[in-house]
Amino acid sequence: MADTNSSDGTGERPSGDKSNDSVKVTLIADEWLSKKGGLSTINRELSMQLAKSENLKVSLFMRQRDSAEKNRAEECNVAIIESQAPNEEEWWKFPPTNFKTDCVIGHGAKLGKQAEYLRDNFKCKWVQVVHTEPEELSSSKRYPGAGAKGEEKSEEEVRLCRNADMVVGIGPKLTEAYNAKLRPHKEVFDLTPGILKEFVDIKQASNGGRNFRVLIFGRADTEDTSLKDQKHDEVKERLKDHGLLEERFLTRSFCKFRERLAENFQEADLVIMPSRSEGFGLTALEALSAGLPILIGWNTGLAQALEKVPSGTSCKVNTDDPSSLARAIKEVRGKERKIRLEEARRLREDYDKEYPWEAQCEKLVEEMLKLHRHDLAEVSTIQHVNTAPQQASSSQLKVKYKDGKPSDAQLLELSIRVASKWERIGLLLGLSQDQIDDIKVNKDDKAYSMLLEWRNITTSPIPYKALYDVLCHKTVRLDVVAREFCLSQTR
Repeated sequence: MADTNSSDGTGERPSGDKSNDSVKVTLIADEWLSKKGGLSTINRELSMQLAKSENLKVSLFMRQRDSAEKNRAEECNVAIIESQAPNEEEWWKFPPTNFKTDCVIGHGAKLGKQAEYLRDNFKCKWVQVVHTEPEELSSSKRYPGAGAKGEEKSEEEVRLCRNADMVVGIGPKLTEAYNAKLRPHKEVFDLTPGILKEFVDIKQASNGGRNFRVLIFGRADTEDTSLKDQKHDEVKERLKDHGLLEERFLTRSFCKFRERLAENFQEADLVIMPSRSEGFGLTALEALSAGLPILIGWNTGLAQALEKVPSGTSCKVNTDDPSSLARAIKEVRGKERKIRLEEARRLREDYDKEYPWEAQCEKLVEEMLKLHRHDLAEVSTIQHVNTAPQQASSSQLKVKYKDGKPSDAQLLELSIRVASKWERIGLLLGLSQDQIDDIKVNKDDKAYSMLLEWRNITTSPIPYKALYDVLCHKTVRLDVVAREFCLSQTR
């Protein structure tokens, strides 16, 4: 259970010797280790880097923890806050009773709605990190319905980003993609993962063997066939259908333990990430961190990042062209192992110089602190106005509501930002429960349909004021959205 007697109000004892004035940052997580994939790796590395800042007090908020995770996190000056939920369903709505934070960090659609809920209910800032671009990723899949599924996932990713106070893209490819999706309203912060220190000290044998061993990372190319699912026999048959001799390859499950992944790296001569499309490509970066030669698909975030690194472009291949990939493998194999390892070591050093974790996270901390300072200044101004309502001065906050009624396009934009609370907002705007139930059953875009219905029935002489009051209601608490959407002037 979480320690609800701690003095810092986070549900955990303070990490390190940082003062109570430190800005509290909470990352949403489902684990400290990396049993569930690359998102957890990024989350852990990011939390460790942020915890190095003297200005921040860092914690992870997750459903459950075990003693091993707690101890490892605390060694890195990161506290773990455990949900008080009785079950898995909406666990993020049950933080410790004295939970407080200044900034919450969410990750993609998987761990984004949790951050959205905490921002809306605990008056903090929300930083959303994007790890994938589902729409582009789906275009390279060949199972039925992949495109529609990717579009649906992409819409949710974009909705979360639009609602967040700040957006971070993992690598240059995702940063560019989401900059286009969010412009002109938001500029995405580029965080390109640096070398993963946990693999740097792996000892690689300098002498090669008779066989040249290639480690290939990836999923099978159907919706439900995956080495993560341990469907070895099915994957083997599909590989054999493509002409591979069974005695020339092995299939292995997704590595849940970092020690086992390190052993795979020690066994390999070359690592290939043959993805047609990848938001970044963390598995290849892990291999590079271990000092191994890598070959990666050209349409990946890591490939773009390597363009700025000396000799980095030599790792890029057209993985859709088997002959091109074969030539690249043959070129690597033609070198002695110790030469291959030396070239990989130099590439790792150059990459580390171009994309150091510390420098990038220092800039990220600066941006987060700007958000926090702006929030404090905004609260201070509003408090000043409220404590002296009769004094007309230039320091008071004066507002002017927009004229007329919002257009269809404006309501569509607003619906994206209020989607998680549309029922409550609809009732506060005057819709009946029968109208809400009808929208729930018969409409696809429920928030948009609710807003259109409100616009049709409202009798308010100043519709934007009525909408503003509801968005600022204590049970809704979308004050920022209210100001941006309903006010034409603030001075």
